[in-house]
Amino acid sequence: MKHKIFTFLFALVLTLSLGIFERILACSISSDVPSFCEMVGSADVVFIGKAIGAKKQKIVIEDGVKEVWDVGEIYFEVQESFVGSKSLKKGIRLTLRSGDENGYCGTWFKHNESYLIYGFGNLKKGFVDGQRTNLAVEAQDNIKALKNLPKPGTGSTISGNITLNAKNSLLDNNIETMSNLSVKIQQIEGAKKLFEVFTDSNGDYEINNVPAGKYKVVPVFTETDTSQSNEVEVKDRGCVSKNFLFNNLTKISGRVLDADSIPVNDISVELVPVELNGKSNFLKLREYTQTDKKGDFTIKNVPPGIYTMSINYSKSPDEEDAFPTTFYPNTPDRTEAVNFTVAFGTKDIENIEFRLPPRLKSQEIKGIIVWSDGTPVNDAHVGLRDAADNFYTSDMRTLKNGEFILNGFSGRKYFISADNYSNDVDANEASYISTDKFVLDKDVKFFRLVLERKTK
Repeated sequence: MKHKIFTFLFALVLTLSLGIFERILACSISSDVPSFCEMVGSADVVFIGKAIGAKKQKIVIEDGVKEVWDVGEIYFEVQESFVGSKSLKKGIRLTLRSGDENGYCGTWFKHNESYLIYGFGNLKKGFVDGQRTNLAVEAQDNIKALKNLPKPGTGSTISGNITLNAKNSLLDNNIETMSNLSVKIQQIEGAKKLFEVFTDSNGDYEINNVPAGKYKVVPVFTETDTSQSNEVEVKDRGCVSKNFLFNNLTKISGRVLDADSIPVNDISVELVPVELNGKSNFLKLREYTQTDKKGDFTIKNVPPGIYTMSINYSKSPDEEDAFPTTFYPNTPDRTEAVNFTVAFGTKDIENIEFRLPPRLKSQEIKGIIVWSDGTPVNDAHVGLRDAADNFYTSDMRTLKNGEFILNGFSGRKYFISADNYSNDVDANEASYISTDKFVLDKDVKFFRLVLERKTK
């Protein structure tokens, strides 16, 4: 990732230094290079051209060998044309600018060399080169394929893959292919022809001899994800690819109430797959949302699976959410929780009333942080960590006299940690200390934590 960022920044600097239309070789931000037929199906022209000049040239001398590169606005002489304008005949000259608006940084063209160019634009305003543009001597396979293209008017190919987010689980592959699914391809303009094809066992579909034009690709499916664009445009003798990944649209909604039937706002409601015995990885797997001002919640697009519903399972109670870990309908034991079973296409589960037990009772914890010589440690960081997940539930910076006050909940297990880390403390001088685990109750006394001074 660092290499990609560096490459992009390097490309940007060169772009600014050479001029707005100048690019460096193969510095596309995107790693997805279109296939040969996709380029044929999208480019306005495809031709072999010789770089014969430019508004600006770059002279490079390496090992005593002088090389001339055409950059910026470049002039080409067409040697052979395969796709596009009928007026793009041998010997005609045209203008090309290297790079496009989609992150493709373009090519440096060596003077007097021949290139296979995929161009976008027109003769009047000039062209921009696209990805897969390359030296002709290095593009012989593509040139051979271009010479063997079917006759104009034979149509194009639309293909793709259709998959389903089948379950929420890291324990198994959650993506399933959708086989034997009808895919209808409707022409948007013109004759408005309608084609139909079915996916194979791998979820792939392909239809050939489709006239050039704009189409809607519509998998015939009972539960479609309307956020996905389904429009494509294809040119004669080319191809386009349109893939779909469907998500289940089932929603689970309801309201969270406290022990006095008062709505609980801004608390996280989560669904966790029952197959997870512990908490490992569940942060990645859970589906969750926050309640609104009325205590209402809606969890959308729930993947197929079996879930428990909970609050404060993924984190320990804190001052903002002062409730013990609770599972629907109202139990601290996950094995006693109601399971929510969601299959693909399950109807929305609504009007859940999730009642919580009484709020936990807050209790202050007081103490002091000192150095080994008894001097108070000012501005030390001190925090109360819940023993269940090691997360801070309360923390602060010590006062000038080294004292602190933290807030926990009676009956829960904690430990206290302290350090003098700060932006102006050298790493060699940093110190850390932690108490043993303890139960917070009325017998907890004043804490005194001692930090050891460290010097370089």
